Amino acid sequence: MKVKQKMIQFFWKLIKSSLRVFGKRNKYLILAWLSENNKPFIEKVIDKEILKYYCPSTLSLSRSKDFIETEPETIEWLNQINRGDYLLEIGSNIGNYSIYAAKIRKCNVIAIEPYYRNFSTLVDNILLNNEGEKIKAFCIGAGNITNLEYFNLESTGEGAAGKNLFGAKDKTGTKISVPIYRMDYFFEKYHLKLPNFIKIDVDGYEKNVIDGMQKMLSASELISVIIEIYTGDEKHYNYILNEFSSRGFKLAFTGEGWHANHIFIKN
Repeated sequence: MKVKQKMIQFFWKLIKSSLRVFGKRNKYLILAWLSENNKPFIEKVIDKEILKYYCPSTLSLSRSKDFIETEPETIEWLNQINRGDYLLEIGSNIGNYSIYAAKIRKCNVIAIEPYYRNFSTLVDNILLNNEGEKIKAFCIGAGNITNLEYFNLESTGEGAAGKNLFGAKDKTGTKISVPIYRMDYFFEKYHLKLPNFIKIDVDGYEKNVIDGMQKMLSASELISVIIEIYTGDEKHYNYILNEFSSRGFKLAFTGEGWHANHIFIKN
């Protein structure tokens, strides 16, 4: 553990210990007040716009500070979106890219995030940036069926990733029930406008998501897709590439690593 984190933990324990003088009941009242009224957030100034992000955990702080530098290809891709376009983000996490798209590109966003703690922070960030009209957020999963399924958690803090639906039990055995939808069905059922751009980051669950959005991928409205693909399974990887190729997409960018961003543009 880093020295800075140890120091923070030490001072936090010291604060909680000092509150004992107020009695047990008042101690918890004070802690609840501090939690409600001291939500940490950071600001990023981009193109004269101020983007604000709540950071209830060290991981969410790291994500919000570094998301532009971490995935420059994603920012470059987002910058192709025009005012009034529609973006579907599957795996929105705490909303770093959804907020960027709405504030900087002035587009409409459908944000899909199944993990409840990430979703809570995503909604807080939407409200903090006053983007409730542009961004519609849903606490659901995307898949190849419409059903109630288990969502396996590898970690439980805000900003956490590396989670999956239907996956093997993780080290902690933590899992929750989550409604999942085929995106074709979800958009038809709720009369949502088809996206011009799609961003997918689902930690190895790409095949199931793609299988549930066949109509959407073939729609004339769709211009481009950025998808993080797990490259460690050759069969899985080739399946995803073939799905896009068969629908008239060309591969415009390939990232590096086991989970690498790929950008597809419709011919």
